Amino acid sequence: MVGLNHPYDVAAVELSNGEVAPYDKDQWSLKPSAHQAYTAQRMKVRTADVLFAFEQLEILNSSADNSFRGSLDLESVAVAGHSLGGITASEACKADTRFRACLNLDGLQRGGPFSMDETAIPPEQPFMFITKESELHPMLIERFESMPEGYWVVVHGASHASFTDGPLLQPSLSPSPNQADQIMVLIQKYTVAFLDKALKGQPGTLLAQSGHEPGVSLEVYHLTKSTLHK
Repeated sequence: MVGLNHPYDVAAVELSNGEVAPYDKDQWSLKPSAHQAYTAQRMKVRTADVLFAFEQLEILNSSADNSFRGSLDLESVAVAGHSLGGITASEACKADTRFRACLNLDGLQRGGPFSMDETAIPPEQPFMFITKESELHPMLIERFESMPEGYWVVVHGASHASFTDGPLLQPSLSPSPNQADQIMVLIQKYTVAFLDKALKGQPGTLLAQSGHEPGVSLEVYHLTKSTLHK
């Protein structure tokens, strides 16, 4: 697994020249339309970051002078992200078909889980949207229905932060598993099931009509749509 910290979009990133790129908090002083344009521009940078990282992995995998040579399976790579990272994952898949699958964790913009642009089309690779959102605009449903393989997973009781490890780090006085633990288990199960199917060809049962997980609603989109509510 490779994790990316995009400069100016996270708390701090040390650049190759030793300088530190801090989070760009000034963006929040922009007017809404200007902030949307700023975010759209940052999305292009984020997508370029993902493509650059993949190129660096290719170099590591082929170079004779490092321990990674030949050890990376770059034929089975998925892109995943949370919030704007989920939109980045979708854009990266559209930019490079070498990515085999795309996972968006509760990232929703004008183009739904697919893009900043409301007119944009979804990626062609297998796509999963894991979210707290139990309703989507009919236009977005149509886009799901046009996909070769898509999944819309709703984790009931989740919040936007539930798709990060933040809630897991909050102290709890209860000796039993709290809701954050239970929600994270569901997110992990569906993530693994999706990646096993998309990257390894292992269909399993969780993403089929025979799968059952309380607290989750699943809609599966192929050429025809089947719906399963739990």
